[in-house]
Amino acid sequence: MAKSKATGRGFSLPVAPLLLLGLMGLPILWLLYGAAGATLSGRNGLAATMLPLALSETVTLMVGVGIVTGITGLIAAWLVTHYEFPLRRLFDWALILPLAVPTYLAAYTYVEIFGFVGPVQQLVRMITGASSLKDYWFPDIRSNWGAVIVLSAVLYPYVYAACRAFF
Repeated sequence: MAKSKATGRGFSLPVAPLLLLGLMGLPILWLLYGAAGATLSGRNGLAATMLPLALSETVTLMVGVGIVTGITGLIAAWLVTHYEFPLRRLFDWALILPLAVPTYLAAYTYVEIFGFVGPVQQLVRMITGASSLKDYWFPDIRSNWGAVIVLSAVLYPYVYAACRAFF
């Protein structure tokens, strides 16, 4: 048993939570093992063709959402905490509201608003006089960056709430 420098009393490692954490990590380790095995063995199969791509897309999505969510939540919490501006008290609680929206509903709403038949592209077509996507440019909303935007818009309140409490 190790001794704490601050109190001089002994403390023990939390064995049960560490075992639970290791158990929860097994599926991820299995996926990594399967991807590495499929890539290195050169087998022609679904695992060899799709698993490495799926893992790289997942990592890209995780990093993008982490960065955008972290920056958005941190900046919002900093501004609301350290500055006095009009409607600050409204923003203080309104920035938590995205927690009430399920992520899949946010994704459906995003696609409906920004999709080809949605109001945003209809307005662009009306203004430009275009009739198809070949006549004007609009970014592909069903992409990794679109998923990053939707997930970050729904998940940043977790970072905001933690940073707000810290500040």
